[in-house]
Amino acid sequence: MNFTSKEDIKESKIIKSITDKENGSSEAYDKYKEDTNEAKSLIQTDFTQAEFETYDDVTEWFVKNYYMYDSNDKNKPDKEHSFYRAFLSLNNNVVFVLRVANHYATRDSLRRIYKGEDKLKPKFVYHIIIDRIDLTYANPNKVIVDGKKIRTVQNVRNYILKANTEDLKKKGESVGRNKIIKVLTSLFEDGRIKPDGKTVVATNERIMDSERFFLYQRINEELEAYFNRAS
Repeated sequence: MNFTSKEDIKESKIIKSITDKENGSSEAYDKYKEDTNEAKSLIQTDFTQAEFETYDDVTEWFVKNYYMYDSNDKNKPDKEHSFYRAFLSLNNNVVFVLRVANHYATRDSLRRIYKGEDKLKPKFVYHIIIDRIDLTYANPNKVIVDGKKIRTVQNVRNYILKANTEDLKKKGESVGRNKIIKVLTSLFEDGRIKPDGKTVVATNERIMDSERFFLYQRINEELEAYFNRAS
């Protein structure tokens, strides 16, 4: 892709390119369209045959191919990282953001990201949640943005697409892969999709304190390693 810096793949730069094109300068705008076209091609080709064994494999595919940036402190545990990338739709000028993670965003976190001028915000954020984990927030006042109960934050509409690494291990006809390919192809073309309760779904809120969550996580990892050795 053409833009590799964190600044150039954020929504404010892409939104500005639309205005610049209207004023006669289309170089950046055209390159953003090229990025989106390449992203669409990659999800329809390379993604169908990529090999995934773990959550990290899936996120690495998105980060590497879409030059997504990590919004969190690099010193945080790997499981807590979120990756972002803004796009400009091919058939119109809808600016949207993809977020890849295994945990849900909160209303407060998105408020911080999108505070400020409305004209510099994307229209949509689509959260691709892989191997969903229960929230680790001890504070029950933090509210999950799930695409149904809280559809809009700071005038930005939010939707959730769930995926599962176990399903993504299957190439070609994987239900999970086909679901992601269908949704992202539509997004790259038109910048939006109509939620149908299947491809884009809502979730239930559940709170778990951090200590309990990481204990639960370690037990699951140890059990998985044990059964892998046994097989």
